[in-house]
Amino acid sequence: MPERSIQTYLQFRGQKLAGPTDNLIMAFKLYQEDGYLTIMDKQVVKHKDFNSTIRLDQEELITRVATKGLEINTLMSKYDLIRMLLLSREHLVEWLKFYAGKGRPAEVAKLLLLGHKIFTTADYNHAMVRAAFEGHKTIVQMLLDSGANDYNRGMANATGGGHEEIVEMMLARGANNYDETMYSAASGGYQKIMERMLGIMTDKQIKPDYNRPLRSAAREGYLRIVIWMLEFGAIDYINAISLARRQGHTEIADYLQLRIDVIHGF
Repeated sequence: MPERSIQTYLQFRGQKLAGPTDNLIMAFKLYQEDGYLTIMDKQVVKHKDFNSTIRLDQEELITRVATKGLEINTLMSKYDLIRMLLLSREHLVEWLKFYAGKGRPAEVAKLLLLGHKIFTTADYNHAMVRAAFEGHKTIVQMLLDSGANDYNRGMANATGGGHEEIVEMMLARGANNYDETMYSAASGGYQKIMERMLGIMTDKQIKPDYNRPLRSAAREGYLRIVIWMLEFGAIDYINAISLARRQGHTEIADYLQLRIDVIHGF
C-alpha cells in the first residue's frame, strides 16, 4: 500500500503521523482492529519500508533476540517479525500448536522468541503434547526448554505414538503416570514401553494394574500382549472377551475362553 494511502488512513483514524516505518506499524495495528488485516497483509508486503531497518527497539522481542546472539534476519524476516507482533495472542497460540504438531522447528523457533510476553505455560504444554504424539523430538525439547512441564501428558501422548525416546525425555523430568502409560502402550501394541514401565514399577515396588492393559490389548487385537498380561496375573477374562468379540478379534476371544475353560476344568 503506498505511503500516501497509509497517511490518509491514519488521519481518518485520528492518529498523529510519524515516520514511514512507524506509520506502517500503526496502520497494521489499526487494520487489525478494523478487521482488515487480511487485505493489508496482501498489500503491505510490497511496501518499500520492509527493505529498510524497522525500529522496534521498545519491543521485548528485540532484547530476547539480541540476548540469544542472533541477528533478526538469520531467523525471521522483518516482515515475519512485525506480522507476529501484531497477530492476536489467540492466533499465535494456534500457530504454535499447529507448527509443533506438523514438525516445523524453524517456525516454532520464531514463535518461541516471543517468550512469556505472549505464551503461558499452558500454551507450551498444549504444543508440547501435540509434538510428543507425532514424535517430533526436537520440538518437544524446544518446548520443554521454554517452560512446558506437563510431563505426564507428554509421556502419555508420546506413548500413543510409540515414541520411546520422548517417553524417556518425560521420565527424566519426573513423569510418573506409569499405569496410564501401560494402558496407552497396550492400546498401540508397544511392548517395549510397557516393559519399561513394568521395570520402573518393580524398582519402586508399585503394583501394576494388569487388567486395564489386558482389556486394551484385547480390544485392539494384540494377542501377544494379552498373553503377556495374563502371565503377569491379569484376571479380567470376561470383559476382555467381550471387547475382543465386539471388535472382531475372534482369535483373542477364543484364546481367552480356552483359558477360562482350562481354569474351570472343562
